[in-house]
Amino acid sequence: MSVTLIVELVVAILLATTIGYCIALSRKLQRLKTDEEAMREMVASLIQATGKAEYSIRALKATAEECEHTISDRLDAARGVISEIDGKRKLVQSELVELIEVLHALEGRRNEAKAKLPVMGVDPGDDPSLVSSALDRLRKKAA
Repeated sequence: MSVTLIVELVVAILLATTIGYCIALSRKLQRLKTDEEAMREMVASLIQATGKAEYSIRALKATAEECEHTISDRLDAARGVISEIDGKRKLVQSELVELIEVLHALEGRRNEAKAKLPVMGVDPGDDPSLVSSALDRLRKKAA
């Protein structure tokens, strides 16, 4: 065998190896290209989902702010009503106290008048006094 033939055989073997390696590399590149397309689709889907999420977050923030304003307005209105009711309750309570004092004074005067009735020859009888029953009811309400 001549040296030329040996060199040509080695070159042929190297070429066959290179062709085989190129075929394997081509297959890998084809798989990588397919994976790249799938990856692009996934990235596009992720971008779309991110956009929707950002829109939803903005809408949710706007709704939360609107709810906060509504609740704040309602709380302010409720505080005003509570304050008004408390003022009226204090007024009614003070008027009840004054009324009880007046009824006590009237009851004292009634007792004085009853004490004078026998002296004047009048029998007061056993009927309950309207003032006394009214005073009892007011005492119960005030308590």
